[in-house]
This record gives sequence, structure tokens and C-alpha cells, in this order.
Amino acid sequence: MLDSRPQAATKHNHLLQFVSARSQAHLLLCPGLIVPLTGSKDLLALRETSDPPQQEVIKEEIQLPFSLKQFGARIHEALQTSSAAVHQIAWAAHQEARAPNPNSPPVCAPRDLVWVKRHDPGTLEPQWEGPFQVILSTPTAVKAWGKKRWIHRTHIKKAGRKQNQ
Repeated sequence: MLDSRPQAATKHNHLLQFVSARSQAHLLLCPGLIVPLTGSKDLLALRETSDPPQQEVIKEEIQLPFSLKQFGARIHEALQTSSAAVHQIAWAAHQEARAPNPNSPPVCAPRDLVWVKRHDPGTLEPQWEGPFQVILSTPTAVKAWGKKRWIHRTHIKKAGRKQNQ
């Protein structure tokens, strides 16, 4: 990977100087990170020949009113509490919306005729099939004569007229 020619060494040394200058400008003292990331022995030699490591820029220690560990724990606890409260509210709203209304009448009564929507209509086939006679009904589903399974209320229409589309 690393070319043994002198031009390659000059290019890598120039790159190290460039990164060192940029890191000083942004107070990021990380020119040493290039060497472990690349893992090249030639770069280690270049690192030794380049500028000496930079000294610490900030000499004074910044004192915070409380430690960052305690601050992080407080934020974590507050986020956990608020997240649990939001979850409880959302779950209650979901359960309320999901529960069937006991006062709502069934979609249709037994002996009514209904059209059943096909799940996968072909290009020129009718979308509705039937009519089928209702055997049992609930507020959310209907059991029709000739169908093996219950049919959800969104997949049926009362048969009042001929519906092929």
C-alpha cells in the first residue's frame, strides 16, 4: 500500500502536517490517530520524524457545578419517566380506539345478501363476488353461506343492486 519511493514519504509527511495543522485549528489534538488507524510501519517512522506531539492547549480545568455522570443519570431518568408516561397515554388511546363500540349495530343481519370483495381481482374480473347470504354477524365481521372464513366488515357491501365493479 505504502510506496517505498521518497515521493510517497513526502506526501505522507505533508498529509500528517496538514492534519496536525487542522487539528490545532479546531482544538482537536488527534494527529496520532492517523497512525493507529492505518497501522503502517512506514507511517510510524514518519510520525517519529514529523513535528513533536502538541502540548495540551487548555491549561485550566473547567469546573462544572455537578459531575457529568450525575447529569447524564438525571437526564436518563427524566427521559425514561417521560417516555413511560407517553407510552401509557398512547396505549390507552390505542386500546380505546381498537375496542368495538357495543352500541354500534351489526353491519347486516342474518339472511341479508352481501357482496364480498375479492382480495386479488384479475385485470378484467369483477372486484365483488356474490351475493352471499349472511348466516351470522357481529359488529366487525360477517359469516356468509358458502364462505369458509369470517369476512371483515370493510370487505362486504349489502346487496341492493347488481354490483360487479
